[in-house]
Amino acid sequence: METETITQVEHDVPFKLDVYKGLTSSPKEISSKYFYDDEGSLIFQEITQMEEYYPTRLEMDVFKRNKSAIVERVEAEHVDVVELGAGDGHKTKVLLEEMVSKKKLTRFFPIDISEKAIRELLKNIGASERLEVRPVVGDFFKGLDQVVSHSTNPKLALFLGSNIGNFGPEERISFLTNLKQALRPGDMLLIGFDLKKDINKLMNAYDDPHGVTKRFNLNLLKRINRELGGNFDLESFHHHAFYNPRKGAMESSLLSLKEQDVYIEEYGVSFHFDAFEPILLEHSYKFTMTEINTMAKACGFFTVENFFDSTNGYVNSLWKVNSEAHFH
Repeated sequence: METETITQVEHDVPFKLDVYKGLTSSPKEISSKYFYDDEGSLIFQEITQMEEYYPTRLEMDVFKRNKSAIVERVEAEHVDVVELGAGDGHKTKVLLEEMVSKKKLTRFFPIDISEKAIRELLKNIGASERLEVRPVVGDFFKGLDQVVSHSTNPKLALFLGSNIGNFGPEERISFLTNLKQALRPGDMLLIGFDLKKDINKLMNAYDDPHGVTKRFNLNLLKRINRELGGNFDLESFHHHAFYNPRKGAMESSLLSLKEQDVYIEEYGVSFHFDAFEPILLEHSYKFTMTEINTMAKACGFFTVENFFDSTNGYVNSLWKVNSEAHFH
């Protein structure tokens, strides 16, 4: 099959601004969304294949067990599937193949910030008579705006991988409310949530014995060095992850192993680190079903059905845009 044309959406990622704000704030903090440059995306694919990192495996189990029921809930014969942060698409392929087998005419719009990830996806998911693939490289919402402006079919948006867990409580409500506003009444959202579970299992997944997660986090410092002219010494920082039961979240930080100053050419200034001072990089929130159902309602969706893996450790929740809560 021919390679699909990749739509490039101009994305205004304020990396330079956000890194400066993060390193001058107290405590220091940089958003986990900046992990995913091309190299970061490749390391994350490595993480998802580790035995310790269960979320990808559990979500794949959800899809394999429930693919027929999920597709049956999408009643339209012509459907536009829009995936935010599509990665290499290996889980989504299971749903798309089920849609094709159920004779649905499907257009698939995978959106990802990484062109390399999109090119991997195109190797995994090929167009066919009933499946059209229209990849978009860019930010979630700019990509979604692009899709919505060209789409008249009912939409199924996908936000998988428990990526919603990277947003803090207020941020996730804002994100989902904006997503709902970008959709139309009756459109659907399939969203993945990692459920609260044994803390040892969480620790192994987010601080693996192979050092892959450590490499993933340190890659952010490499990115700052490369793109902003930083002189971070990666050997002087330690990856630290722990479960915070008050927040219900895994937290990942990089700790400065000594008192040091890091110069970044782009700003023409040095940033001071005390010994063992952290840069907070990621929250990965875990959820209960009560929290999930409350979230859906608060953001203008109603829950159609919840689909679980065989261990009940992970859920893909299918929501529909509530027409009464839509203000357009």
